[in-house]
Amino acid sequence: MTEESVTWKAFREWQRLEEKRIFYTHLAAYIIFNIFFIYVNLTKTPTIIWFYYPLTAWGCGVLLHYISAIGMFDYVYETTKKTVEDRLKSQE
Repeated sequence: MTEESVTWKAFREWQRLEEKRIFYTHLAAYIIFNIFFIYVNLTKTPTIIWFYYPLTAWGCGVLLHYISAIGMFDYVYETTKKTVEDRLKSQE
């Protein structure tokens, strides 16, 4: 295994761990804010139920973030890797 491939794998592993950390921060914010939204909705305007709008919309974003964080879009990184390698080879 070449030094470049080891470096790329180490970078990718670090990047994946960082993506998971950011996802968990996003998930925690989603849970905290939506509990707050539910509380405000049920105590201030109980006749109009609106809390499910931000719950659903933000939930879609959290779902997409989860899919990205677990690596279902890895083909993007592989494509980027190949592009970078091709450009480096063409510069030599």
